[in-house]
Amino acid sequence: MQSSNLSVVSTFTHADSPHQHADFPAILPCERSKALLGRELTSEENSVRGTLVSGLTAEDVALLDVFEGEARI
Repeated sequence: MQSSNLSVVSTFTHADSPHQHADFPAILPCERSKALLGRELTSEENSVRGTLVSGLTAEDVALLDVFEGEARI
């Protein structure tokens, strides 16, 4: 990564919380998860722990796309 303005922050959020300009490819909305599981979600299943990275350049994102492959898309 070549970004000089890179910011990395640990996060913990509710799965349905809106995050503008953020890409969360593996998070399903809570209602969709409930429908798939056929039950209410636990508090742990209803939240997301992760890392929010900002300040990536277009080149950084392109490199991440190559590294992560189809799983991220």
